[in-house]
Amino acid sequence: MKISDVYDSSKQFVPGAVHAISHTSALNLRRRLAASEAQSTSGISSSMVFLQPAPEGLDGSILTVPEAVRPPREFAHLVECGLLSNPVSVIVPKAVNRRKQSSRPREVLFRSRIWSCPTPAGSFDELVFSRDVVGGELTVPSEGPSSDVEGTKVLACSTPQLIFAQMSNLLDELDLITLGCELCGRYSLVPDAEDGFVRHETWCTPEDVLAYLRAIGWTAKGHPRAFQAARRIVGGAFSPLEVAAYELLCLSPRLGGYGIPAPMLNPWVSEDGQVLDEQQHGALRPDLFWPEAGLDIEVHGFQRHMGSQATPSKPMDDVNREAQLEARGIEVIPLTIKQMRDGEIMGQLALRVLKRLGLGRKMPSGDVWQARKEALRDRVIPRHVTR
Repeated sequence: MKISDVYDSSKQFVPGAVHAISHTSALNLRRRLAASEAQSTSGISSSMVFLQPAPEGLDGSILTVPEAVRPPREFAHLVECGLLSNPVSVIVPKAVNRRKQSSRPREVLFRSRIWSCPTPAGSFDELVFSRDVVGGELTVPSEGPSSDVEGTKVLACSTPQLIFAQMSNLLDELDLITLGCELCGRYSLVPDAEDGFVRHETWCTPEDVLAYLRAIGWTAKGHPRAFQAARRIVGGAFSPLEVAAYELLCLSPRLGGYGIPAPMLNPWVSEDGQVLDEQQHGALRPDLFWPEAGLDIEVHGFQRHMGSQATPSKPMDDVNREAQLEARGIEVIPLTIKQMRDGEIMGQLALRVLKRLGLGRKMPSGDVWQARKEALRDRVIPRHVTR
């Protein structure tokens, strides 16, 4: 069940006190809510906290954010149930409001983050708290945070697109690409999860991120790091290991990669080997797929990488799945975590992919690139994964 199925977001927003969670706090809140939903047998957030598209009129009203002096009591609830950590990052519009609340026992601490850029549509989601569960059905009070009562308090959270823009001032290009692939993927990093991540539906696409950067008035010239990273995001990853394989093979030599054209990640492929827009009977999802070359790299490493959470289709063992992909005329190359850590093996794999794509021996070289390649490998491969 989705909160949107039972929550009426058609009410008009009348500007009042808006508290918007931002930056790392917004990112971690989304991750923890995704974990809460994944761990719930009912398929809804076990914390009874949800993110709902903001009511009409909220976008752009962020300039009404009050000074971070007394955080709303709902923030304390989020901290107590482990969905937020102190201090909580919130947006303030002017430098005069940028201050930290004095620490008191059991009180939420603000970290004020200035955001002076526009906040167009798609900047915020609203935090909704459910108060009752009746007969297993989620119910939301009719008079909630987005009611049309003038001066109402609204709790908001940055959307993935805004989080990407906000974090572009805090992360370097590589970390920003990795974050973008997570935001546009089908997983979220959750340290407490069994594999270090949980799977869920896609939040946004790389095209959404680029469109949002343009909507807030950013340009590639004025914000080169944000645009360079956004253009290297690939969507659809089911795990951080798939993103690591993509980064090792496809990032530019400037970042230590081989510069291979980006593949599609986990597209639906029909029985005759054609890419589909949506699931159909008999369709399979290759991991890193170059449709023009009929080439698939299957990433193996996490215990449940191909488990029941990986795809909406029925799980199958790797050998059977790869055999079915090959029967569709697709060349399948298995890739393990051990191979990813071996520079020589990765070089041979990159050359094989380049040849299959008809790009010959256009391999980067030189001592500088070798050093960058090793640094990239050390950064992108999850350290806790041993197989």
